[in-house]
Parts: sequence; structure tokens; C-alpha cells
Amino acid sequence: MLKLTGGEFGGRTLKWLDTPTIRPTPARVREAVFNILATELDDSIWWDLCCGSGVVGFEALSRGAAKVVFVDENRRALQLLKDNLRQYGLIERAEVFCMDAVRWLKLRNTINADFIYCDPPYASRIYRPLIETMGALPLEPAMVTLLLEHRKGDQPWSDLAGWTETDTRHYGDTCLALLERRQA
Repeated sequence: MLKLTGGEFGGRTLKWLDTPTIRPTPARVREAVFNILATELDDSIWWDLCCGSGVVGFEALSRGAAKVVFVDENRRALQLLKDNLRQYGLIERAEVFCMDAVRWLKLRNTINADFIYCDPPYASRIYRPLIETMGALPLEPAMVTLLLEHRKGDQPWSDLAGWTETDTRHYGDTCLALLERRQA
């Protein structure tokens, strides 16, 4: 069971698919994310890409986000996520898509999110295609913040135009990069 770290549902638990391919974002990283963004959460729109357990998006809903879009390829993990959303009465504030995150992005006309949390498997080669695809989409809000979880020592966004690194935090082997993109 995963425990939520704060907000309306802080301390409550989520069911999740415990497999080697799903690595939930550690509680200390989630707490840090939401402490950094605390003043910007109310009524925000989130995309949780490569969401796995969906715990980050759930934290966003618990802390005041208006809506979260969850995207992952694992059908079983998403079924548990939907069960959790129903259990806590949050299904109306969520959309869940079972598909590859790059493919899902390519179906979008714009980025209409305030925050995008992206946590692909560390060994995957999906980081650059994800960031490049997001970089090519027009923004509906004037700015989007990308929170990119990655392995220490990697910098999957380097030399990609359009994104500005505003902060990087290190938590053991996990790093969290905050990148911004503004409408040109």
C-alpha cells in the first residue's frame, strides 16, 4: 500500500500493482514536489505521464488540483488506479488513458495543463521523445512546468530547445528536474 503524504487525503493509502516495472515515486520526493509548488496547486490541471501507480497525480488531487490526466501502458495498474479514484470520490476529476505516453501526446492539439509530471522507467529510451513531442505542442496556458523524475547522472533534456531548467533536486539515486516552457 502507498500512503499519501498530504492534502485532503493525507495519510490514506492506495492500492497499487507491485511489479518490477512499476516504481512509485518515493514519499520524500512527492512531499518535496508539493512543498515546492504549494502556492500554485489550487485549481491546476495536471498530466501524470507514465503514471504507474498514479500516486503523484493522486497527491495533486488531494492537494487541490482541479483535474489530473493519468497516462500509462499498464492496464492492470490503471484498473487499480481507477478503483482508488472511485474509492475516494475523485473519478470525476480524473481522466485515465491506457496507451504509450508519446502516442498519447501526439494525439493532442495543445498542452492544456499547468503541470506535467513525467516518470518513465529509468532505463527506457522514452525521455527524449516525450520532451521533444511536448516541445512541439502549442501551449494553451502561457506556461507549463514539467517535473521530470530521472536517475541521478542522467540529464535527458539537455540540448532540447524551448525548455528552461528552473530547479533540480536530488534524493538518493532519484533526481527531479523542474523545467519551464513559455509560449513564444
